This record gives sequence, C-alpha cells and structure tokens, in this order.
Amino acid sequence: MLAAFCTQASAQNLLLNGDFAQTYAPQIGINKSLPTSWSGLQGQTDNASVVDGTLLFSTSGTHSATLHKYYVYQSFDAGPGGDFLLTFDYQLRNSYSGYVTNGANVVIDNWYTTPTSGPNTVFSETYGHDFSQNGANYGQWKIGQSVRLNLGAGQHTLYLGTLGPSRSGDQAAVIYDNVSLSAVVASVPELESHAMFLSGLSLIGVMVWRRARRC
Repeated sequence: MLAAFCTQASAQNLLLNGDFAQTYAPQIGINKSLPTSWSGLQGQTDNASVVDGTLLFSTSGTHSATLHKYYVYQSFDAGPGGDFLLTFDYQLRNSYSGYVTNGANVVIDNWYTTPTSGPNTVFSETYGHDFSQNGANYGQWKIGQSVRLNLGAGQHTLYLGTLGPSRSGDQAAVIYDNVSLSAVVASVPELESHAMFLSGLSLIGVMVWRRARRC
C-alpha cells in the first residue's frame, strides 16, 4: 500500500489587526493609541500604545506584577479545535543591560502574573534571560517566534503583555509585531496525482515484461 505524502500549511489568521496597523485612542492615559480589535483593562493599559505599527508596552518605573496587569487581549473562535500555530515578532528594550526581570509574556485563556506559572503561559522571556542568551544580539528584534498549540473547540483568548517588576527610570519596553494564529492543516496529494502515479507504475511494469519476453 502506498504511503500518503502529507505537508503542513497554515490557514487564515484567526486574529484581527495582528500587525497593529490600525489604532484607536481610548480615554485612558495621555496620547495613547491602543490597537483596533484588541482590548485592555481600564487604567492598566495606559503604558501601552501603537508606535510605528508595533504594540509597545513602556515598562519604565516600578510596578507590581500582581496589581498591574499590563496586557491587551483578543478573543477568537478555534472552531472544532485542534493544532494551531502562533507566530509573532518581539523585542525587549532596557537601558540597564538586561539586569531587571521585566519582559514579555504571551498567555492563552488565563493571565498569570509570574513568568512560568500556570499551563496557559505559552511564551515568556525576561530581559535578563535575553541578555545572557543573546549576548551581542541583546535588544534585537526576534523575528518569527513560533509556538505550537493544541486548543479545544470554541472561544479562546490570547493575551499579549509584560511581566514585572522593573526599576524606576529604566526606560524599558516590550514590543510585539506580526502576531498570527492559524490552524495547522494537513494537505495530501489529489486523487488524480495518485492515479497518475499508479498509471506510471503500470506502464513501467508492462515495459519490463515486454523486454523480458524479447530476451
């Protein structure tokens, strides 16, 4: 029996405005623009804004990871559920060369305030870890981060945010861009391709049989 040849491809992005090209100005903070299609908590998103088509969280100044939930979120429909691929770009900026623990946090369905607590934290990166792991590349954009997710059917919520604490006046920031969440689908060759392949094998068999008879 012939084995099926399968490839994987990403379907349509389930998130709206994942490139943060569209913004609106809420009545919180001063001159702040949050991304259209994303939501935030009143009084908790006044450190977030859309800057040059990216989502920037300014994390300068001290804040409590328990009291200050700095994030935006968006709900989406996973349909019947299954495997999904989350991709995004991010950057960590910090004038103290990475020696504070603030950083990026991406969560599905429930927001957790510490970097690795809870099963719903799908990505977490601190300034210190970024500094120690990337050396000369510290503070650079990390392009095309990907996380494979298995989601149940129905509605889910994706959170993009920061984790703390940070230092007063550290001028740190967490920046996101090009966020995409797509179902992973398996594609198989069309039936016509299988038929052509089998037909080719039959033809080769006939040619070998005729050659054997001539011998």
